[in-house]
Amino acid sequence: MSLKAQFALLFAAGLLAGVFVESHMLSHFKQSAMASVNATDDHAGRRSDAAGSTIEDSELDNVRRQENSRSLPSSPRVEIDDRIFDFGERDAGDVVEHAFKLTNSGQETLLINRVLTSCSCTTAEVGSKSIPPGGSTTLNVKLDLHLLRGPQNRSVLVQSNDPRTPALQLDLKGNSIYHVDLSPPHLALGDTKGSEPFSGIVTVTAGKGIDALNVEQTRTSGDNVEAELEAVEEGKRYLVKVKVKPQQEAAESQRWVKLMTDHPGEYKEINIPILTSAQLASSNGVGSSALPPGMAGPTLDAKVGETLELEGVDLAGAPISLTKFTGKPTAVIFWASTCNACKGELSQLKQLHADYHEAGFQVLGVSLDKSVENRQQYLNEMSLPWDTIVSKDDGMGLAFAKRYKVRAIPSVVLIDGSGKVVAIDKRGPALRQAVSELLSSAGGT
Repeated sequence: MSLKAQFALLFAAGLLAGVFVESHMLSHFKQSAMASVNATDDHAGRRSDAAGSTIEDSELDNVRRQENSRSLPSSPRVEIDDRIFDFGERDAGDVVEHAFKLTNSGQETLLINRVLTSCSCTTAEVGSKSIPPGGSTTLNVKLDLHLLRGPQNRSVLVQSNDPRTPALQLDLKGNSIYHVDLSPPHLALGDTKGSEPFSGIVTVTAGKGIDALNVEQTRTSGDNVEAELEAVEEGKRYLVKVKVKPQQEAAESQRWVKLMTDHPGEYKEINIPILTSAQLASSNGVGSSALPPGMAGPTLDAKVGETLELEGVDLAGAPISLTKFTGKPTAVIFWASTCNACKGELSQLKQLHADYHEAGFQVLGVSLDKSVENRQQYLNEMSLPWDTIVSKDDGMGLAFAKRYKVRAIPSVVLIDGSGKVVAIDKRGPALRQAVSELLSSAGGT
């Protein structure tokens, strides 16, 4: 090798060694700086390094924020650890609760525009609708399994200003199991002043965890209630055929059928409530959720094509009736503050009202609360933007529930501009489509 070539090789090696030394020194400097940053706080609220120099907390925080901001996207971004919550197996009638943690991993403020649920059995409340960069909030979701059976998959949709994920879907899935199933869970007999006896059938089925359930005896609340038991499958399934004789409302009390079984535990005695419209609407537990399709028919006795008649006063005492909404499609919703499913239904109806109100769509609420205080507190919490009608006689909506024999709530009736019933118990997308069609036919959209 020539002398010139040897010199070039040595020069290159020297450069590499210099780079290595410089890199090593820089690494050592960074480690020293980090040691200084992580040193313990002194009594003056300042952080000291080994040499005694100090770094203000505010300066350190600024440095850290600048370092973190380099790794954040320029727009807001909603992040969640797990979009699916599997609640496993739960008893039918339980309320599943879960808190999803929403985090803003972006560099701009994340705004939660609205939260939608796939059914009235699911409610969702977000802790904060404005989440700063690096911040987080909790989305509390409740799924009411009352009257739900078998595999369940319910969704919550979070809409935000995240351009990457403007609509984030969260799911709750699992299995709603029953040990003893009553279908329907109560008998809703409407007004008991008719001239003919009312009748109904309840199917009793032994479910998971019960090998056999033998009904040994039936009891009723009085002479005006008769019950006949038919074994479809001995030890597994029974039909309870109930007849109720009409009687004066003043003489009404709690009516029921009880099945006495050979079960050694909690199902030794099975109670089947028998409720009038007023009792059902004002009860705190039974009838507090919408009946599932096909289980007990419509939630009230109103017929498509007939005119719905409601006349009373609003909560300020001013006269109000459905004639106020003549010419405008209107949804009438029967609800109560004690109804878990009503909150989700009212929230969805509130969004529908916001979307179509300017086009002419109206909503009228019928409160079935007996407590004025509970009703007002609920209205304040929900901030419902429409009128609520009550009876001018007692200040409640029970008279209307009795007239139309409301069996379960929430109950929604959609009427057209002439006051005629167009649809009963439509919910979610089906209700939205029906409203849109009414507005289109009336020239409102």
